Amino acid sequence: MMTIETTVQFPDKPPKVEQPKPGRPRGPRKKLGGPFLASLPPMQRKFVEQLYATPGIGQERALKLAGYKGNDVAAKKCAHRYMKYPAVQAAILELGGELYRAKLPKAIYALDAVMGDPTHRDHVKVLHGVLDRVGLHPVMESKQTVTHNINIDDMKAHLRVLLAKPALKALLPPEPPPIDTDFIEVAETDD
Repeated sequence: MMTIETTVQFPDKPPKVEQPKPGRPRGPRKKLGGPFLASLPPMQRKFVEQLYATPGIGQERALKLAGYKGNDVAAKKCAHRYMKYPAVQAAILELGGELYRAKLPKAIYALDAVMGDPTHRDHVKVLHGVLDRVGLHPVMESKQTVTHNINIDDMKAHLRVLLAKPALKALLPPEPPPIDTDFIEVAETDD
């Protein structure tokens, strides 16, 4: 029989591994925007980025921050013209959608907080909304009984009264004119 002895030495402290700081992204930061924003000329691209970088400043101010050198009147006209371009509109939608998708974890956390608090005034609304989104729709059922009592004589009398009014007579199609024609009487023959 053979015996093997192994000696392992453990360090007093584990080796220090550098962890990323919480809240900071790993690696290079991805630039916002997609193909629509990338296809814009530089001034228009900066204009759209400024609209989102400093919300509420207005189109004229966003254009000035993007590097526009003209006077205020020209900047206002140019910004208005940029906002009408379909490519700029598509880039604004694209960037807005991307920014809202980035807020999804925060929205889910807020919904979870409301769902976890049965005393919250919107607790039931949030539960219904979440169940509806995941496909568990509430079953709606209603039963109604409708009874119609029709008296033909009363209906005919009512129609006569209505048709006696000139305004309703105008709605009716005109009577067809009589057909004027000559006719020949044909006697039957025995064949």
